[in-house]
Amino acid sequence: MAGDLAVHPRIDAAAGGATGAVSSGDGLPAGVRAAVVERTADVALAAMQVPLRILDVGCGAGELLHEMLARVPYGEAFVGVEFDPAAIVTARRAADPRMEFLLAAPESLPFEDATFDLVFAAAGVLHWRDPAAAVAELARVVSDAGRVVVAERARAGRAVRALVAQAGLEYQRDETVARFGFTVPFVRAFIASP
Repeated sequence: MAGDLAVHPRIDAAAGGATGAVSSGDGLPAGVRAAVVERTADVALAAMQVPLRILDVGCGAGELLHEMLARVPYGEAFVGVEFDPAAIVTARRAADPRMEFLLAAPESLPFEDATFDLVFAAAGVLHWRDPAAAVAELARVVSDAGRVVVAERARAGRAVRALVAQAGLEYQRDETVARFGFTVPFVRAFIASP
């Protein structure tokens, strides 16, 4: 259960930042956002087929965690971290009892090293206060056999791959999550491992 997670001694603090690819405040129409959430879950589960402890950093209202809970009902922990207090209130209001939502900065996650099997960042990583520090935190909290999935606007691919490498993660591949029309990638999921 999420409540028994080993908490890193860093402070549970909020930070500012813009919204991005999959957050509920990203400006995407609800239908497009729902498709991005579903496809991001598809890609993540193809990369990590049996995740028991799942973390969504920049979780917004928790749409991706809800999708993962439906697909991985045997999971042990479903944790969302968000730096926007209003989004946390919304996420907690609609949360399943197996979910936990925390107010924290992505640059200072309140968890022990190697706590999660699958770590998502699907909320505009490049718009966070310190993207390099945030991706380093994703790398720190993912288990040795785990996966990190960053969903970001397709045009940001080079920057995301550079952040992943800088954090010491091994870039594996990326997949299109959403397209403009039938051909132009709009959102891609970038998959990495420790």
